[in-house]
Amino acid sequence: MKVCLSCGKEILGDESAIYRKLVNKLAEKFLCIPCLAIHFNCKEAYIHDLIKHYRESGICALFK
Repeated sequence: MKVCLSCGKEILGDESAIYRKLVNKLAEKFLCIPCLAIHFNCKEAYIHDLIKHYRESGICALFK
């Protein structure tokens, strides 16, 4: 089971995918969306919007 490096929350598929897309495509350790938002100093909604964009556009293999 994958867990967030910061808070210990279980990491879900889209969380690991967006972390790989934004931080390190070869990552084996991850931040959950709330912790990733803190890391990038942005709102969680922005990260959710990015996930939606990549999933709907089909341009990123991480979100298929």
